[in-house]
Amino acid sequence: MKQRFVTLIIILTIIISCKKSEENPIVYQSTLSASDPSWYTGSGVGYSIGFSQGKYEISTTSSGSFAYAFAPVSSISYPYSISVDASIQLTDTSKLGYCGFIFNFVDINDYTALMITSGGRFGIFEFANGSYSMPVPITQTNALKQGSGVVNTIQLTQNSNSVEIRINDTVINNFTLALVSNGRVGLFAQSATDRSFTNTIGGFNNLVMKKL
Repeated sequence: MKQRFVTLIIILTIIISCKKSEENPIVYQSTLSASDPSWYTGSGVGYSIGFSQGKYEISTTSSGSFAYAFAPVSSISYPYSISVDASIQLTDTSKLGYCGFIFNFVDINDYTALMITSGGRFGIFEFANGSYSMPVPITQTNALKQGSGVVNTIQLTQNSNSVEIRINDTVINNFTLALVSNGRVGLFAQSATDRSFTNTIGGFNNLVMKKL
């Protein structure tokens, strides 16, 4: 009788484990710590992208330059979550630079992005049919660790037009999207403009994309 009971417990544990796995399947996962041919590497005017020093790095080297690369997944439909460890390195630490996620990317006129700065700020900008808006203005938060090269874990969860943002396991914002789509996910870095410009490197590790 005892043996049957133990066997039943083991079977139930396996079933529950499988169910959890089915409920939250990982769509894509990578440490981004070593060269991977499924990720874009290359350079152009004002940017370079590749693997360096154990990270996937997106570097912008001209004022206002915006560079991005997509995860090797065609698209992901909501509800889902994505998370990554991100850092920003600035040539001049008194200046500004940005990095973060692109998501819901359909084309250059339709996508949303979550950005962070090395100075402890975050924001959301969005293009919907070519029209630019900021659903979440750039805002200071204590959840972000500050400093050039400092790593922060950023995460967002989307369910239809509702999005939750977490930074270092702290929920910092919930907002509503104007654009709702099942688009691509990517990583980006962006230089500031004019007197705030300095060379900017967005460094990324441990990207996880998960269906909910």
